[in-house]
Parts: sequence; structure tokens; C-alpha cells
Amino acid sequence: MADAAHGIGGLKYDHAKRRRPQELNVFMALIAIIAVFEILGQTLPYMDGQSLLFDTNDRFDSIFNEARLRIIILQVAIIGIIALGVTQVIITGGIDLSSGSVVGATAMIAMSFAQVAEVNGFPNPKGVFLEQGWVDLPIIVPIAVGLVCGVIAGGINGFLVAYTKIPPFIATLGMMVSARGVAQWWSSGQPISFPTESYASIGAGMNPVIWFTLLAVLFHLIMRYTVYGKHTYAIGSNEDAARMSGSTCSATWCWSIRSPASSPRSPPSSSVRRTSPPRRAWGSCMNSMPSPWRSSAASPCRADAGRSSVRCWGR
Repeated sequence: MADAAHGIGGLKYDHAKRRRPQELNVFMALIAIIAVFEILGQTLPYMDGQSLLFDTNDRFDSIFNEARLRIIILQVAIIGIIALGVTQVIITGGIDLSSGSVVGATAMIAMSFAQVAEVNGFPNPKGVFLEQGWVDLPIIVPIAVGLVCGVIAGGINGFLVAYTKIPPFIATLGMMVSARGVAQWWSSGQPISFPTESYASIGAGMNPVIWFTLLAVLFHLIMRYTVYGKHTYAIGSNEDAARMSGSTCSATWCWSIRSPASSPRSPPSSSVRRTSPPRRAWGSCMNSMPSPWRSSAASPCRADAGRSSVRCWGR
């Protein structure tokens, strides 16, 4: 018989019914995917006994396929930078379909300001602003241009969702199509190449992994220890309770767009008003709110932070 512990109100906790953490489920799924690809590599005739992770041809000093692992890590790091911004949207209960298209558009525009003037002693044949002389610019210029483009796209998404109440699926779908059109129009369907050495060094080697790690730590601190992070979790848990506790939901939605849009190579993100029933109780939602609001968050009245008065909503 499983051990049972008595709780408040006679409730019992059964250890046999305890669920595994979601992180453990994701890790187990990853192990299963690796095992499937390993089996396919050894059984399919045209795979010639290749392995996903291990070096079966003695090309490296270690037992692992270092080249393949490096490619996988780089791809995950680049997608992870995008996911940092989209995660904030998902926390609020929203969705952003325009991330990939906005990345493509901002990359095209930023790259056109990071081109060299000459290639092998000849004028750059792919120079977008060669005639204007906007070549060999400092690295800060293309970075600033990319960030501004991302913030503009994210601001449009946020305004449409937060203030015009357009469903986020529709708003971000429109931005996705628009960003693709902007990228096609800006580049005329041609590749934009030959960047400066300083600009190319941003994504050279394993630098994307370093950028991803730094940004992950930064966003963790923001979401864990700032008022904006508390409000974001509160809105995703129970929007009505968050609004009654004093959270400005529309402003939080827009800020959840601008902060991920300012990360390198990351798309702007949009936040959304939650319309489905809340998944958490009021109490669990209010545990994530600043302490001056917790005592009265579950009632129509709340005590103003730093004041002795009580404000009653709708009165």
C-alpha cells in the first residue's frame, strides 16, 4: 500500500499517483528519438551503418561524431534564441506565427548595411547600398537596424492584439505574410552576401551557443526577479485576477514583445489576451504577484502598495 500523508481538511497525498516532472518527460522523449535514429542508421541499407552520435569511421579522437554534434548544437542554439522570445508569448497564453518570417526580413535588411565595398579588388557585385556609399559601416549600424526592424514588427503585433483585440493567430499570421513580402521586395529575390569581418564574427564558430547561453540567463533573471516577469506569469495564469490585482495587462503584452525583439537574431514576439478558462486557481496565480498585492487579490478590493487606503474595483 502506498504511503499516504494527511493534509489540510483530511486530504491525502498518495505517492503512487505522483506524476513525473515535465522536464523528465521531455528528456525521455529526447532519448527515445536518439535511439530511433541510431536503430535506423544501423538497419536501413542505404545508411551504410552510420551513427547519429558516435564515430563509426574513426575520423575523430573521441567516440562521438564531433562534426555532427557541433552542427546539432549550433542549430539548436540559433532556434533557442528565437524560442526565448516566443516563450514569453506562450507564458501569457498567446502564440506568434511570424517569428521565422520576421527573422528572415530583419536579417535581409540588417545584412544590407553590413556589406563590404570591394570583393577581390572589385566593387561588391551584391552591394545594396554601394552607390550611396553605405558600405564598410561599423558593426553597431547593422545591429541597430536589425533591432529596430524587430521592435517595429513586434510593436505592430502587440498593438493589434492588445489594443484592437484582433486574435493573435490572425494578427501574427498577417505579420508572417507581410514579413515574407518585405524580405522578397528588399532583396529582389537575390542573396545579400559579402559581410564585413566584424559582422560575420557574430555568428562564427560556436558564438551562437555563447549568445544563446547569455540571453537565456538574462531572460531567466528578467522573468524571475522583475515585476514584468511576475505580471507575465500572472496574466498567463488568470488574466482577470491579474487585472484586479493592479497589473496593466495591455502594457505587459506590449513589453513582452519588445524585450525578446531586442535580442540578437531573435524575432519580435506578440502577447495575447487569454480567452480560455484559467488553468490555475486564484491562489496559485497570486503567489507569483508582488507581495503588497497578495493579501487582497482574491477580492474586489485591493490595498494600494505603499498606501493605507483600500481601492474597491467598480465602486
